[in-house]
Amino acid sequence: MLIKRVFYLISKYSFGMYLISACFDNFIYTKLNETVLSVGNCLYYFFGVILFVVLGSFISSVVIENICIILMRCKEKMRKKKLIFFARNLRVGGIENSLIELLKNINYNKYQVTLVLEKKMGQNLEKIPSYVRVIEYKLCQNDCVIIRKLINFAHRLKFIFKYYHRYDFSCSYATYSIPGSILARISSKNNSLYVHSNYALLYSEKDFNKFFDKLKVNYFKTILFVSNESRESFINRYPCLKERTIVCNNFIDYKKIQKLAEIEILPKKKKKILFSFVGRLDESSKALTRLILLIQYLAGRNFSVECWIIGDGPDKA
Repeated sequence: MLIKRVFYLISKYSFGMYLISACFDNFIYTKLNETVLSVGNCLYYFFGVILFVVLGSFISSVVIENICIILMRCKEKMRKKKLIFFARNLRVGGIENSLIELLKNINYNKYQVTLVLEKKMGQNLEKIPSYVRVIEYKLCQNDCVIIRKLINFAHRLKFIFKYYHRYDFSCSYATYSIPGSILARISSKNNSLYVHSNYALLYSEKDFNKFFDKLKVNYFKTILFVSNESRESFINRYPCLKERTIVCNNFIDYKKIQKLAEIEILPKKKKKILFSFVGRLDESSKALTRLILLIQYLAGRNFSVECWIIGDGPDKA
């Protein structure tokens, strides 16, 4: 009889504790998202606790248990899914622009989004939707290899303790970011690697495999590609990962493109062949020297040529 009474009291008071914790969770969530705490929600939970205290002795433990289960299920349905993305920075570039467009197209009524940057810098920072939480994950750049590795390892341990499998979905958005690929796999079991280019056109077969093996591609649950061609090139070299691959085209702001198309540009000089490049200035992924060598080759054979290079990146200097 005593055991039954203890079980009844635990079941009954668990209902009240659930209501109290729900109110506390609501308060913390609204504070983290810098929104106004809902007075209606607070009153709802407050009167729920009062109702529990007044009527608790009249409600059987089975009824209380069922009510708790219903409330838990409702709370789970109302919870926003947590998404986290990883990138190097938000300077001008194709990956950075497509990331901004992706963030603009997320339904923030259903999803809570975190963006982790290795460097919190770039012209695109101001374009991030206000609902996105931005974190900077700084990498140590100390000249001493041992010190650099120890500090970076400590940063990673801190990240693991704080965010290990805390998210419903994680994405290493900057394909070439090794820290991003590691942190994405730490943050969620439902992790993905975003591939923004056909790397078969940039690397030999050996270097292609070396590039993706370094990213631990076989440990990702999903591998996203922006085109069918890049996906097929990848499958040719990693046929065992075919079932994990998905094509997801980049979002584009077509209205912005139409508006920019109306802007007048400098007229092309007559009788000159014009070559232009627009993108990230990164030799490792764009192989810009091929364009420069082509211009030199044509100019050396008395062709009248002109070259425009527009963009930003590590090789700008």
